[in-house]
Amino acid sequence: GETTQMKPFPNDNTPTSIVVIGPQGCGKTVAAPALATALGRRFWCELDDLPNPPRTDYLILTNKCAPVLSSLPVMTWEEAIEHLDAYERNR
Repeated sequence: GETTQMKPFPNDNTPTSIVVIGPQGCGKTVAAPALATALGRRFWCELDDLPNPPRTDYLILTNKCAPVLSSLPVMTWEEAIEHLDAYERNR
């Protein structure tokens, strides 16, 4: 018989959501729209506002690790800002 290929979820080009962990008051929310763009994600949210965030295409901001985030890639605030700086410089 035919072998069925596993279908990627939800599709090949939708990037996995990415988590940025930083202390409260560090400016995450202000930087969020630019940061999401720099990281190639279309949407962003605060984990506090969306406790079960989408697994794809989101930048998820939080100040603490949470079990719901366990399988997602995580960046520190410092790493995220470096990434944003590089993105802004190369535009």
